Amino acid sequence: MILTVLYFAFPLLMLIIAGYLFYFRHELKVWLNLEDTKIIKALISAFFSMGLVGLFLTTLKYETLFIIWMILAILLTGVLTFIFVKLMK
Repeated sequence: MILTVLYFAFPLLMLIIAGYLFYFRHELKVWLNLEDTKIIKALISAFFSMGLVGLFLTTLKYETLFIIWMILAILLTGVLTFIFVKLMK
């Protein structure tokens, strides 16, 4: 049951995070004291592409590849957290 919910919700969550970062990229630039938004644009494209790959795997019903994709998505989210913590210092 829970895996079924994650199966459909996790790729959409990645797309929502990409949209959030895209919408608030200038505020994040000011908040993190960045000179340009290159790193934020890279994270946006990473989350967006991961979301699209997840939706693609969901529609084709590749469960094994989807579990591998979920592990990679969790690692990407961890990298995002690490980057933001480093930039805030």
